[in-house]
Amino acid sequence: MYPTDTPIVVFINPDPFGLSEIRSMLRPHTADLECLYVDEVTRGLGVMTDAKAQILVVNLSMGGAEVAHKARRLDGHGSRRYIIGLAGDNAPMNPDLDEIVRLPARADDLHARIRGGLRVHNLTRDLMKANARLRMDAMTDPVTNLGNRQRAVTFLRAEVARVQRSLDQAGVALFGLDEFKAINDKYGHDVGNMILRDVGEALHLTCRPYDLVARWAGDQFIGVFPGTDQKGALAAVRRHRDALQMLRWNVDGTVIRVTASIGLLHLASGSSADSEDAIRDIENALKSAKYAGSGRIAMAEAAGVAA
Repeated sequence: MYPTDTPIVVFINPDPFGLSEIRSMLRPHTADLECLYVDEVTRGLGVMTDAKAQILVVNLSMGGAEVAHKARRLDGHGSRRYIIGLAGDNAPMNPDLDEIVRLPARADDLHARIRGGLRVHNLTRDLMKANARLRMDAMTDPVTNLGNRQRAVTFLRAEVARVQRSLDQAGVALFGLDEFKAINDKYGHDVGNMILRDVGEALHLTCRPYDLVARWAGDQFIGVFPGTDQKGALAAVRRHRDALQMLRWNVDGTVIRVTASIGLLHLASGSSADSEDAIRDIENALKSAKYAGSGRIAMAEAAGVAA
């Protein structure tokens, strides 16, 4: 087991003598670091990965350029280790390296570079995490905490492309709450937002782990159901509709219920329709369902309305 609260530095150098020399040189300076010294490349990369090392130090004159390249390819999402190369005066900079320390290295210089590398690594890690949070926030609806329209469009495009290149199929549904504007106008936006949050949660809980439910616009939610034939898609949206009809809100002694009209599209392999076509079709199907009455389901392929 490797420590989780101590910075980890891995040194890879196939020359055991050179590795021992570096160990002796740095020992007085690195009491608060976990330094791991490995004289075999494959094992060293394994140690680096298992230990989640923040710093890697390689000897460029001993195959270190290739080691740095392999190490850089092992960087994961949200992390980028700092790589220092040890090299002679004439060695060129390598794009996989963060910096070069010229040999013969002095202990104070190498120690300072390692400390600086740790600061850069931590700043880079924090920046990556912040950017990931921003990307997530940009894809999240603040009222329901579901994905927003941007997230839904991205998912739908990928699903349409997957269906087109495979023999699979999928269902896409647009849920529109019936008479929601009247509820919002009568009871206010706080009550309206509470209803939207509860509706979003009910839809989400009725989904399979690989389905998507997102807020589309206003009182509309979109559902994408991968690997679902037309019969299965219809059964899925009926389950969602029934889940919504079970919801109740007591506001000042008045019990509020909601129903949802649903436009449903079945995507099958061989179709030339793109995501924009799919969006247009489910929006038109939702209009048909609304026209037929509350709590109805309209199939986009057939111009009729399903109960």
